[in-house]
Amino acid sequence: MPASRPMNYAHLISSNINDGSSVGMTWLPEMPLELFRSIYLGQATLEEFPKDQALLIRKLVKGKVPEVIGMSTGPFVLAPILREFLETHEPGGHQFFPVRILTEKPENGATEHGLHWLLLPPPPVDCLDFEGTVFIDDIRGNTWSRRRDDRKYWGGGLPSQDPDEPCAFHGDKVQRRHVWRYAIGVTEDRFKSRYACSMEFWQFYRSHRMLGWGSDKICTVT
Repeated sequence: MPASRPMNYAHLISSNINDGSSVGMTWLPEMPLELFRSIYLGQATLEEFPKDQALLIRKLVKGKVPEVIGMSTGPFVLAPILREFLETHEPGGHQFFPVRILTEKPENGATEHGLHWLLLPPPPVDCLDFEGTVFIDDIRGNTWSRRRDDRKYWGGGLPSQDPDEPCAFHGDKVQRRHVWRYAIGVTEDRFKSRYACSMEFWQFYRSHRMLGWGSDKICTVT
């Protein structure tokens, strides 16, 4: 395994609505709601995932299949090159389910585009440095707080996307990770989360001019 550099910065990432990578998509066969819920929660197993699952995608603005396909909060389907990076740099850290990629119209002369890999959402990490992060209020108007009300609700806002306002992760929680979910609160004893990645992963992603993810903010790792 190649040695990863110490992480001093990390990116908050989500679906990029500005790079032309947004697509319409349909699971073939249609994925049962209970299975999708299990995947969304990061609880599904390879044994229960359909062996010939396909994803039909439409409206390829850039004329190619994006390297990352999914909703803003996941789950995400990744190109083989991204799976290879994560398995090389973070061995054993992620689970992947095979998905055949189809397009409605031929792209580069084909409607079948090989296997991509559904990234099973990794367990959320409670890694945000509260004192080193400026938060925006959540939809209830609550700011971030450690107060817990009968364990039903705590936390609240997302980190501010203003580049001039600080955001920080605890280094002991995220070093040696490359893609992770960071907890932004708990509702009904369940973590709410968003995705982040290492600077090393983001530089690799950008150097290959990939489509699908955008960087919402750079945070320090302390």
